[in-house]
Amino acid sequence: MLSLTKLLFEKKDYVTNEGNIVEYGSVEHVEELDSLIESLKSLRKQMTRSERKERDRISRCIETVRYLKRKAHKTGIRKGLIELIED
Repeated sequence: MLSLTKLLFEKKDYVTNEGNIVEYGSVEHVEELDSLIESLKSLRKQMTRSERKERDRISRCIETVRYLKRKAHKTGIRKGLIELIED
């Protein structure tokens, strides 16, 4: 039986759009998700009013990627891959 700490610190890999392999929750992974959000925003802005259903679908995709980004960021902080900066 796997312990909780072993599951918590198990290494997971993520493949970027460029084909690079980065660790889940790393700074590179979070930046890749940021890039994806910006691409989706750009696509949504180019759509016309008559494509409202498609715009809504893209908006929901953006929300989902933002959720995944927050989840990955929290994991990165927990694993020590991302430093939390407090002022």
